[in-house]
Amino acid sequence: MAVCTFATLADPAERERRVLATLPFLYFHFLSAEVRRPRCRTARVRSGAVKSGGPHARRTRCVLSNVPGREVRENQSPRASKAASSFLQKAYEAVGHVVGRLSKKYYFEDFVRVYPDGQGFLPLGLKRRPTRNSVNNYLNHVKFYRFAAQIVSGRRVADVGCGSGYGSEILSKAGAVRVRGCDASRSAIAFAQSHYGAFADFSIQKVTDLSQYADDSFDVSISNEVLEHVKEYGKEAEVIAEMRRVTRSNGLVIIGTPNAEMMPDHGFSFEEIQSLVEKNFQKYLIFENALVPPGGARSLWEKRVAEGRVGITIAERINLAETVWLDPGPPEVKVGIPPGRMDFAGDAFSTELLHNTHSWVVIALNEKVGAGLARASACSLSD
Repeated sequence: MAVCTFATLADPAERERRVLATLPFLYFHFLSAEVRRPRCRTARVRSGAVKSGGPHARRTRCVLSNVPGREVRENQSPRASKAASSFLQKAYEAVGHVVGRLSKKYYFEDFVRVYPDGQGFLPLGLKRRPTRNSVNNYLNHVKFYRFAAQIVSGRRVADVGCGSGYGSEILSKAGAVRVRGCDASRSAIAFAQSHYGAFADFSIQKVTDLSQYADDSFDVSISNEVLEHVKEYGKEAEVIAEMRRVTRSNGLVIIGTPNAEMMPDHGFSFEEIQSLVEKNFQKYLIFENALVPPGGARSLWEKRVAEGRVGITIAERINLAETVWLDPGPPEVKVGIPPGRMDFAGDAFSTELLHNTHSWVVIALNEKVGAGLARASACSLSD
């Protein structure tokens, strides 16, 4: 991707956007440079000779690790290096979120997108190397789209928060008559248009303001791993409202978003996701994520199960080799009903394609019955 300087940008708004997007990155880069700087230690040489200074002269040597671009002290443990990296990442995120809140334009999120094969980009178009976890994260996003694609054939589909566009291609190839994808990220939309423009129409729009879409434009609206990015700004209800508006009456709204038991600072608890859904829909399904929460969150999940506060749990066939798992212990799959055919609102789909390791998956019927909706009494497994 070509890198341009701020001076070459004619649009003042674009210059402002790039500057604000770069501030947290520069801060992070400065801190990481301090950590990556070669660490030197001074040692006395008690025997042998050196070129100058005599046998007791001090000599300084820097020790480089065998990882390209990373220098560590001789006595610095991998755990300390990992902790430093984690601290820097959190510092970068903290500064970025401050910039996002102050600007009210969420520039921080512009480069936080999932790209094919785990690749990614930093501010100014700098490419980020894929890792095993970023590849697996991409694969899990793809599996959500393949699950949702079962019920898009012959329908108009909105991919709300489409990111780099790979999901829109999946929906199009599944038989959708038209797919329109939107995202607030200019960089992601540029990528989507250049790679998947033959399969979908892409536009730059905030998920909280789909003003380029008319009311009732779509039969199915899909949002994959998006709500959690606006939840910290208190915007998740606005996203649902817009998805309902652009989806025709008795159309479907399909959502994937993390379970907070798996991602405490980046997801929804069962009570939060259920409350959000039942305030907007009378008929819906909420599928549990497949993996048992690690660590202390496990007890929270066990308590929730004992009290019956659960979604539909499918005994999913999880490919653990394609799963993001950061806990040192082995992952464990929840016990549930066997996967198979399920009917909902006149549509049939197979839960064998579910692979939601960390996230809730919601399928809701968009019944437009006036200004307000009665509180739903329960999830409906079929109509």
